[in-house]
Amino acid sequence: MLVDGRLSFDALQRRMVTAPAKARELVAAAPASYVAFDLLAVAGVELRTQRWIVRRGRLEQLATSFSPPLQLTPVTADLEEAREWFDVLPAAKASRVWS
Repeated sequence: MLVDGRLSFDALQRRMVTAPAKARELVAAAPASYVAFDLLAVAGVELRTQRWIVRRGRLEQLATSFSPPLQLTPVTADLEEAREWFDVLPAAKASRVWS
């Protein structure tokens, strides 16, 4: 789900914990997105034996045609950028065991 233009797993979890009677209202008020990280198969071709970087490349090719609610999760090989992403996630801060 998007909150202030950013993906929010916390908002998605709050949306999922509800009575079935409220589901229709929540779907309209807080639409969810599908965020893809990996691609395990495409067009009937199994990709799980391929390295992740190959699967990710195929997924990124497919994602050029994505539009909301389909989204591609960001990835980085930059350690500092990864630390910054980790630091802005509230749940990650609560469970982090190193500094």
